[in-house]
Amino acid sequence: MNKKLFLILLAGLTLINLSAFGFWIYQKYRPRADRVHMMPHQPERHHLRMLHLTPEQTRRFRESQRAFRWKADSISRKMRIARLTLMDELLSEQPDSSKIDSLLMQISKSQWWLEKLLVDHLLAQKEYLTPEQQVALFRMMESRLKGHRRMDFQNRLGNQPKRR
Repeated sequence: MNKKLFLILLAGLTLINLSAFGFWIYQKYRPRADRVHMMPHQPERHHLRMLHLTPEQTRRFRESQRAFRWKADSISRKMRIARLTLMDELLSEQPDSSKIDSLLMQISKSQWWLEKLLVDHLLAQKEYLTPEQQVALFRMMESRLKGHRRMDFQNRLGNQPKRR
């Protein structure tokens, strides 16, 4: 009886450790695409200065950013939950391929909604930005995206950028 209880306890603890290890691996090597904010929270002031916005444009920009973040964070949370559920399913004894497919579809839809939300957000911003401000904004975004691609490529090669 004691031996049986010990084996059950050992199997349970092993499963917990494997789950924790899988989660750690996932967090370490997951793609950074679920970090949605093309315009992160802190550099907003930098954007405002670089774009030379009027007070009215500044107000609209901030309102637009706030609404975008609220919606994007909601979608990102759902996508993160689906990814964690997928990881749990992959780590299970007998993964259910139909559940995995369903989770992959859910993640893909969430990613699509994030991209759609960003495009709609940018189109809305074009309504109150001058053509010069639009070009400046898109150049900033382009520069940021190019920097992310370079970092992703370095990460795949194992050349992690040094953290300070």
